[in-house]
Amino acid sequence: MTAGATFERRLWIGVLAAPLAWVAAEGVGYVTSARLCEAPVGVLPSGNVARVVNVIICGVCLLIALVGLVVAIDNHRRMRTVAANVPFGRAEFLSVGGVFASVVFASAIILFAIPALVVNVCNHVR
Repeated sequence: MTAGATFERRLWIGVLAAPLAWVAAEGVGYVTSARLCEAPVGVLPSGNVARVVNVIICGVCLLIALVGLVVAIDNHRRMRTVAANVPFGRAEFLSVGGVFASVVFASAIILFAIPALVVNVCNHVR
């Protein structure tokens, strides 16, 4: 594998990690909350379990988004030396876009986690 192909992968990781983590946080969080809130009352303390599961999912997804941010920042710093086979304008756009997308979607994951900490998740799923 050449250095250009490796840098190309890093560019796409920087751009896509945070948005995909946000999609996972939204989708998996909604499905797990709905399933846990449908459990019979005597089986599980469903409100607390749903809250904890939602916070854990958001935490893992936030870590993935922050890894994407670190990769995107590193891409921007290394862009001029490594990107011999990648056109300069495209590499610059993807590295800066990766930083921007990572910041926006990491913030969205944080905002998605706040209601799980404050509001009873099961009251809003039904």
